[in-house]
Amino acid sequence: MKNLVIVFALFLGLNTFSQQFEKTDDFYITEIDSTTRREYWDKFPHENQNLPIFLKDKDNNTILELSVNLMSYDETSVHVLNTNNFNNIKQVVRITTSHTACCSTLISHYLCITKDGNIIKLPQLENSHCDGPEPWIEYIFPNQKGGQKNEILMVESNYDALGKTCATTTQKAYAIYNGLYELIPVSTTHLTYHK
Repeated sequence: MKNLVIVFALFLGLNTFSQQFEKTDDFYITEIDSTTRREYWDKFPHENQNLPIFLKDKDNNTILELSVNLMSYDETSVHVLNTNNFNNIKQVVRITTSHTACCSTLISHYLCITKDGNIIKLPQLENSHCDGPEPWIEYIFPNQKGGQKNEILMVESNYDALGKTCATTTQKAYAIYNGLYELIPVSTTHLTYHK
């Protein structure tokens, strides 16, 4: 009986682990070199433009170019989600760029990597935080908690003063066909209350 409980706990732990985005060594973000930073600040505040950073794979191939404003830029992180063969998608890469000015802003880019190496880029999401609990917008994939079979959901979660999720609303749903995503009409917004 004890072995059965251990096996069940291990299975539950692995299932939960597979549903989350994880840090990866398969991709990295390029750094802005010190010479470029110095030139940026020497021109401040007159001729400054956004600077490029790049998402690269472990073979040094450029996957995505991002543009950041050095004035408010903090950092960029890369996480992956293995999708268990969702419509020929083997992996989702989430790139999140953090900016801080008066408020904190997180801009997330989602790239769906197909089995044959093609990339499907979903619309970027932006979340800002100024004061108190604010709604959080993210994509939920089929193998994640709250996910729907063959759909990518764009959800908005609302939080209470303690930071616990109190309601989740589905804003949009997407399906992926032949290497393209397609917006699926959401006739009734799915609203889930959490206690």
